Amino acid sequence: MKTEKTHLMDTLGLPVLAALALLTALTVWGVAPAAAQAAIEAAPDVLERTDEILQDLAPLIHESESEQARRIFEDAVQKQQRAHQLLSNDHPGLAIDLSLRARGAAREAERLARSSLNYEDRVRDYLDRLMELYEQVKERAQETNNAQAMRFVHEAENLYHRAREQYRQTHYQQAFALLQSAETQLKRAARLLFEAGGAEQLERELDRTADLIALAADRLADVDDPALADMLGRAGENLNRARRALADQQPLQALRFARRARDQAQNVLRQLGPAPDVEGIRAQIEHFDAQLDGVVEEIRASGDQEALRLLDRALALRDQAREALARGELEQALRGIRTALNLLRQSAERIR
Repeated sequence: MKTEKTHLMDTLGLPVLAALALLTALTVWGVAPAAAQAAIEAAPDVLERTDEILQDLAPLIHESESEQARRIFEDAVQKQQRAHQLLSNDHPGLAIDLSLRARGAAREAERLARSSLNYEDRVRDYLDRLMELYEQVKERAQETNNAQAMRFVHEAENLYHRAREQYRQTHYQQAFALLQSAETQLKRAARLLFEAGGAEQLERELDRTADLIALAADRLADVDDPALADMLGRAGENLNRARRALADQQPLQALRFARRARDQAQNVLRQLGPAPDVEGIRAQIEHFDAQLDGVVEEIRASGDQEALRLLDRALALRDQAREALARGELEQALRGIRTALNLLRQSAERIR
């Protein structure tokens, strides 16, 4: 059932603000029909609803760190405060009008805040990503002394610094647009370098990255670490993307994926620890022999067939590790002696 509070708008077929404007005029003229009086009585409800909206949106506005959103929201709060004063001074029509305008300002602040939250994360990532690309393209332009490419690089640098300033001032959309322009300049520079022989250099870098991934895979072979295995898998995928981008003559994308693949492979190697050295492997072989002396007679005397099988396998791997070390195959030697130590431990545990 429709209330008297909505009767004026329904009867005249007017939007809320137009009906309220008419209501205000009628009140000023001293003409206060029943419908107008009903709308006047709605003022407390309108202001209360605006209060609720402002209260609900306040956390979002403050979390967004958007200066523009905060400024508009503060204006909405001030409008609502004046609306309450108008209502207290028996000006309900004006109070409703101002409260609805406060509500509209709050919604605009909400839109900007939500947009800025999204853009803030995107721009932060974009700034980091583009700086890496900038350094790569700049280095190549300097190495080849390509004046035109350097002009594009300098223009990208200027746009980048302007974007950082806009980001600092929480103008995230403007910062994002400037970063897009900076990336366009870097693409132009990369294209010039690509056409001037940079493709061959990039191919050599991709080959070196492939070798790095292969080394990490070899060292990871005897390590049970799903997280590192997943990271190395992503490195391989990014290397493939870089090769496809290079084949499609998209040098900037190729640089981006190549850098990502190299960083991921290096991260895996870093977490695996230092590469094996000759003395370290010799020390592990000596450690195996010392462990063997303490358990070999007991294992052989036990008659446990599985323990004997593990012992024989451990001894064979120890010998293979020595041979690999003599050939300079350090990764294979390290992998072999580690497995040998593990099998020797399992053999000894079976007889205890």
